[in-house]
Amino acid sequence: MLDPRPWLLAAPPVHEPPLWLGRSLHYRPSVDSTNAWAMEQLAIGAEEGQVFLTDFQTRGRGQQGTLWESQASENLTVSLLFRPASMGHSLFSLSKVIALGVHQTISTLLPGAVVQIKWPNDLLVNGKKVAGILLESQWEGRKLRGTVAGIGLNVNQVAFSDAIQNRASSLASESGEAFDRPRVLWALLAGIEAWYELLSSTSRVDRAYLSALYGYQTPVALRWKEGEGNFPILGVNEAGHLAVQLPGGIRHFDLKEIEFLLP
Repeated sequence: MLDPRPWLLAAPPVHEPPLWLGRSLHYRPSVDSTNAWAMEQLAIGAEEGQVFLTDFQTRGRGQQGTLWESQASENLTVSLLFRPASMGHSLFSLSKVIALGVHQTISTLLPGAVVQIKWPNDLLVNGKKVAGILLESQWEGRKLRGTVAGIGLNVNQVAFSDAIQNRASSLASESGEAFDRPRVLWALLAGIEAWYELLSSTSRVDRAYLSALYGYQTPVALRWKEGEGNFPILGVNEAGHLAVQLPGGIRHFDLKEIEFLLP
């Protein structure tokens, strides 16, 4: 059985004020999905800031029902529970601050690397995917009960399946050295908490997000139902739709309507 003590006993770094995200940390050596586990707890009233962590997911999920590939005890597979006091902003605003928190963490751990956010919720390092985020929410009618953010961050895994080996990477692969996963976890929580506190600072969040966005004002390879080609991204609207400059004008795409053709 995997030893939970490194996770449960690892002290967070000095941080003023003390972190509230991760103050309550729940660990299981193996679980089907940390998001499913966190969503169960959300439904029965779990408080904001709780963290659900495992060393191995048997059915980890990505965007649009895809599977998240992760070797046991090599990476971070974690879900965070949020209950925003007000949702006067869109849910995509929450997605942006979480992505920026992950972006900040990776940038700090890999100084000099090119770290980008690939819409809607992937993190690229030097053009390869290192992390993914999956947000799921619960509602009571039109009232948001809360949102769970599942994060998979490749830390020490250096071998990937043939299907993704040319498109996936990790902190260890990019730096040439192994990382202490508990330290990476606490850095991640601190980064996300700092950006979450800025959730209502719309202009600052938007500027930071666009500056990190893959393809922003730069032609990138895209494919959609009617065609494909290299076109610049102009931003993301409040509904989370991607704005692309096509020859006929600006067009907004939902998640299932367009895909990136990465090298």
